[in-house]
Amino acid sequence: MLTMGGGGAVILLGAYWLYEHPLNTLAHVVIGLPHGYGLMLRAFGAALFILVGGYLAFWLSYVRSGSGNFFIATEGEMKKVSWSSRREILGSTQVVVFTLIFMGVLLFVVDIFFSLLFSWMRILQIAPVRDLIGGGGT
Repeated sequence: MLTMGGGGAVILLGAYWLYEHPLNTLAHVVIGLPHGYGLMLRAFGAALFILVGGYLAFWLSYVRSGSGNFFIATEGEMKKVSWSSRREILGSTQVVVFTLIFMGVLLFVVDIFFSLLFSWMRILQIAPVRDLIGGGGT
């Protein structure tokens, strides 16, 4: 039932997008309909999208047995999943954030070191270090 609910939401959002899409206002020019038929054409396109999408969702969920068996098997497998606790997730997130900060600082220091080394070797011409770190006064 939740699958059908999600499919219905996707279908309704798609129909709304199809109705509101700016290219649909130009459709009457391409087809050659008079200008007053633009709203009717947009509404017909959205309604057709809802009908075809609804039938397709119904067919995939209820008529075709393979899809139903897949959903049942998926639900069974999801019950077997060992979900991490909130404490484990927060701990893992902290490790990742601190590792990224450490690596960023380390790469910054290595970059400054190589910049100074290449400047000393006269391979690069860069500003003095005090200008790089914002300490260059007048």
